[in-house]
Amino acid sequence: MRGQRTGGVAAVIAATAWLTHDLGPSRWNVHALLVIASAALFGLGIVNLVRLAVPRGSLAGPAVLVGVGGAGLALATHTITVRRLADAAPAVIIAVGVYAVLAKPTPAARVETGVRRYTALFWVRRPIKPDGRAPAVIVVRAVFGNLTLDLSGLEEPRDQRESVVLDTTVLFGRVALVTGSAWRVKPGRLHLTRAVHFDDKHAEPAPPSARPIVLNVQGCCSTVAVMLSPR
Repeated sequence: MRGQRTGGVAAVIAATAWLTHDLGPSRWNVHALLVIASAALFGLGIVNLVRLAVPRGSLAGPAVLVGVGGAGLALATHTITVRRLADAAPAVIIAVGVYAVLAKPTPAARVETGVRRYTALFWVRRPIKPDGRAPAVIVVRAVFGNLTLDLSGLEEPRDQRESVVLDTTVLFGRVALVTGSAWRVKPGRLHLTRAVHFDDKHAEPAPPSARPIVLNVQGCCSTVAVMLSPR
């Protein structure tokens, strides 16, 4: 993990220095920064849309084909020159470096602390299905991102008298909570929200014996969905 982040940071620094040298001090200004930032946000949005539509594990091959084929077609039709393509290389290296820094590492052995955290920051995450004994607190953060948390595989907490507390912060994003028949969601602290849509049309009434999940939500301009896991 440390090596991956170090390599990512080094790549970003090197590519930024390269890009700065190419632009020169007279052209490295606010306009250039705005162009780079806008292109990065646009590209991130496209990637998130593709992740929503394409099944996991089937994206790398088509992405390579589209990238290589598109670059070759652009060169053949003189839409872009080799010089322009080389100028774009630093930006690509920066993007790859940022991904290396932010990418989730291979999980190590988990030490149970009673709290589990899941985050979607400017990203559409694949559905998460934790297992094992239910923690006392689950913390979910979705900021300009999309996160689906499937709790149907969790076992009941050790203390049968305790509820599972789900603290959710969602800003311009979406959190979908999937429950099983062993769990029922009940509202907790919901007054710290603004323009948050609560979508429970796919949920079904849980039996009285189901363990409660206390849902606390804070955020704005987002959606929190509750649904029953598919049988």
